This record gives sequence, C-alpha cells and structure tokens, in this order.
Amino acid sequence: MLRRLTVPVAVLCALLVNSIEVPAQGVLAFRDAAGRVMLFDAISLDLIEGLPLAGDIPDATVSPDGRYAYVLNRPPVRASADSSGSSIIVFDLWKRSLASVIDLGGFTPTSGVRLNRRGSRVWVIAEEDGSVLELDARTGKLLMIWKTGTELNHRAAVTPDDRRLYVANIRDDVVTMIDRQRIYSASIPTGTAPADVDVSPDGFEVWVANSGSHTISVLSVRRDRKLADFFAGALRPVRLRFTPSGSEVWVLHRGSPEITIFNAFKRVQTGRVLLPGVPTDILFSSDGERAYITLPEGVVAVDARTREVVHTFAGSAARGFGMRGSR
Repeated sequence: MLRRLTVPVAVLCALLVNSIEVPAQGVLAFRDAAGRVMLFDAISLDLIEGLPLAGDIPDATVSPDGRYAYVLNRPPVRASADSSGSSIIVFDLWKRSLASVIDLGGFTPTSGVRLNRRGSRVWVIAEEDGSVLELDARTGKLLMIWKTGTELNHRAAVTPDDRRLYVANIRDDVVTMIDRQRIYSASIPTGTAPADVDVSPDGFEVWVANSGSHTISVLSVRRDRKLADFFAGALRPVRLRFTPSGSEVWVLHRGSPEITIFNAFKRVQTGRVLLPGVPTDILFSSDGERAYITLPEGVVAVDARTREVVHTFAGSAARGFGMRGSR
C-alpha cells in the first residue's frame, strides 16, 4: 500500500527584475551542444532565450498555457560533494525569467517529466529509486511518492482525467499502471524492453514502444490488459506520440532516419516520414498541423498532412523537450 507523504520539497524563488512581459505564442524547447536550454517561438521559429544550466538535463516540458517550462536538472556524474542536488528549473516564458527551482532532495530523476492538462501537477520519473514523484506544479510541494515495484522506470504518461499514470519499465517488460484515486498499482505485460508510453487523447488506450521486440503494444485503460501487439514498422521503436486528434500515432526508431505512422483506430501503418538524420524526440503543435522533430544536427518541422519537412533550424546538436502553441 502506498502512503501519502506530506513533507514539502523546498522551493527557491529567483525571480529576475526588469523582465519584459511578452507572451509566447508557442514554445519549442531543446538542449543544444553547449548544454543550454534553447527556447524558440513555435510560429516564427525565432530564438526566445537561452537558459544555461549546469549538469545533465534529461527531460523537460512546457505548461499547457505555454507560460512555464519545467526543466529537469541533475548534477554531473563527477560532481563534487558540495554540488547541489537534482532539481526542476521552472522558467517563466512570458517574463523571460527564472521563476523558481524545485529541489528534489535525494532523488535522482533520470528521465521523464510530465504535466497534467491543467498544468497543476507534475510527475517526475526517479528511475534508480523505482519511484514516480508527484508534485504541485505551482508550489513545488511533494505530494506523493508512487512506488512502481520495478527497476529502470523510463517514461510515463497520464490519462486525461489525471486518474491513472502509466510507467514504462524497460528492464521488466511491463508497464506499471498507478491508479491515483484508489491508491494501487498493477503491472501489465508488454513486449520486450518498453521504452516509451503514451495515452490516447480520449483516454481509452495506451500505446507502448517496445524497443527490444520491435513492436507496439496497445493496452486497455478500462480493462488493464493488453489488446494487441504488432510490428512497429522498423526496428527499435523508442518514442511514440499520438497526434492531438488521436487519429494517428507517430513512432521514432533508434538508428533509423525515419518515422513510421499508424492509424490509431485500425492499428495499421499508413505512412512514413523520411528525415535527414536519426530522430530523438517528437512534439506536435496543439492543432496537429506540425510535428517538431529533434535530430543530432538540429530540429526539423514536418507538415503533418503532407509528411514533408518544411523547415530546418537550430543547427547544433539538439534534444527535444516540450512545446505548446498553435502552429
């Protein structure tokens, strides 16, 4: 049985003065080769700001209203004894300033960070601890530590109603379902080495990218069981995302310069996107018209209808994080 924790996580506010309030129309965030978090306007693709951070940055996301970027930051592997611990850097995109730093204490986040649709809760994967941390997105208070009972928790997704979390466990070949309302968890078998997970916009299905068996698993949210397994269209699927409409799922593969596209209702492959490099992450605009894809050489924008690359920018090494916007 999981127990609710009431110990708050310390929050250090560092609001900068003389900032200019310029609402972002949409934000695309990624890390460049120098370790900076680069923020681009998702419409003009102009650079908004760079946020230099020390240490490794495994993941980040942007709030639904496009105002705040939540960036995971952990100390370098060879950090000194007096180095600060892992944290979430909260960056105010409208004021172009640092809003706060959420101290994660002794936990070491190694991968995914997710926000709910209201932007009120943030979940962080503490892979080595076998835990998912749930925090208040506004105050940084630690609300719950969810134990998965497995090692190497990798990526997570949440249902639209916030009731259930799904965590991919790459070593145990299962996805852990956590019911936040009933306070219990269950393991659902998938393919081999599930690397990523995403929930359909209607909240009915969970799709899983199995990097070891080169397959996609489809899980039922209502029945807590696997509905289907099928070939992912190429080897080693490592990322997948539903389009905002829920009609398609785009799948990225490690070592393959392409994206395979599936009809989410028929579960059949309907196309692919050829890219100038191997993709590392994918993010959709809120209207689903564009997909932003990070490559080792930069970022490309793809027209979701024609499936053609329409823009290339940020020529340094990049890693996709989070985006909100209308284009």
